[in-house]
Amino acid sequence: MPKDLALQIFLSAALISLVPPLAPSQTPVFEAASVKPGTPAQMPAGSRVKSTGTRVTEDPGRITYQNAPLMRVLVRAYDVKRRQINGPAWLDTEGYDIVATLPAGASKDQIPAMLQNLLAERFKMTVHVENRPERVYALTVGRGGPRLKESKETEPAGVSFDREGHIEFIGYTLTGFADALTNLLDRPIVDATGLQGHYDIATHLDAPSLKDPSQDAADPAPSIFTAMQDLGLKLEAKDGAVKYIVVDKAEKVPTAN
Repeated sequence: MPKDLALQIFLSAALISLVPPLAPSQTPVFEAASVKPGTPAQMPAGSRVKSTGTRVTEDPGRITYQNAPLMRVLVRAYDVKRRQINGPAWLDTEGYDIVATLPAGASKDQIPAMLQNLLAERFKMTVHVENRPERVYALTVGRGGPRLKESKETEPAGVSFDREGHIEFIGYTLTGFADALTNLLDRPIVDATGLQGHYDIATHLDAPSLKDPSQDAADPAPSIFTAMQDLGLKLEAKDGAVKYIVVDKAEKVPTAN
């Protein structure tokens, strides 16, 4: 995999907001929302790049999905990876156009909870959570203590990288950092540092050492372990529990707007 492409894939996943769902009594709702069968996104006339047919944007005050499968919405709504969602096959194939307006004063941190409510209301979707035993990597503090820079940001502000593999996370919690790193390994990473707060974390991850399908599943890229040591952290293989979202019921045809 080309180095710049691998890092772009990683960056895309790392930018997902990393917040837990709110309790039902606190769940906010969109001020207005339109949900319709999907229309494939089109590239500009004369473009040589083929469209995937799906487009997602989150502008200030509005979130837009064009021809997006509900599986993609579920990933955002529950802050999990695709592999952690079980449900009907059509969740990956049926596309929908969703345009939703956030209420005044709402933050992007509240979007996952709003999407959960939207899925329940428009698609009559019901889900339950299962914590399944799996081998995971625990992110822990190294013997010499952490070497991390506390951030001025109070929520994730972004990720920057270059083609040489230098990556900087701005305003990330260690939980968010661990979740982003999961995209580079063959199993989930869970934050077991016990450290609170937000950090600016600069490290180097060598894209060519991303996991090769021919490698043993228990042998992830060693450069990631080295990067953690440089930060005063370490990864330890252990038995753990991974959250799965199981879709019990969902209707293909959304209720009228």
